[in-house]
Amino acid sequence: EKSYMHRDVVSRVAAADDSEYVITCSLDGHIKFWRKTFRLVDFVKHFKAHRGAISGLAVNQDMSLVCSAGASDKTLKLYDLKSVDLINIIKLSFEPGLVELFPQQKSLKSLIAVSNLKSHEIVILDETVTGEDKTVHRLDMHKHPLVGLRYNPVYRMLLSVDRKGLIEYWDTNSFSFQ
Repeated sequence: EKSYMHRDVVSRVAAADDSEYVITCSLDGHIKFWRKTFRLVDFVKHFKAHRGAISGLAVNQDMSLVCSAGASDKTLKLYDLKSVDLINIIKLSFEPGLVELFPQQKSLKSLIAVSNLKSHEIVILDETVTGEDKTVHRLDMHKHPLVGLRYNPVYRMLLSVDRKGLIEYWDTNSFSFQ
């Protein structure tokens, strides 16, 4: 019998609401995809995604993309949830922290919000860019590193929370502070 468990501590978990998938990440940089069934959770696929701990994990609103952030290798990796395959690697000039996917205005594509682990900045990237740090916008309102980053689809707002508890709302169409 073979065990598909993680060999290190599980540090992040994401579930795709409308699909059957659960995604787990461990401190050694591994990502595993699992399929939920009626009473079971079956192993689907494993990736050695990043050189160190995974600092961020997100699933987009239409449950088609998964994004992981690795601070040690300064990359974001995008996975197609339908085929459970790696589809894009984005190299960054900074150490990424939290990550969130949200839809572009009037488009089926997603934008990626990623926090800079060493500062208070949020960088917005285009998911279709490969191999380089292609910034769409930078949000710089916090005074401390971020501990929370979530997209609210009802109000089309990006919510960010810093270490001191300050909560900010960002309009994802204009990237203006609310």
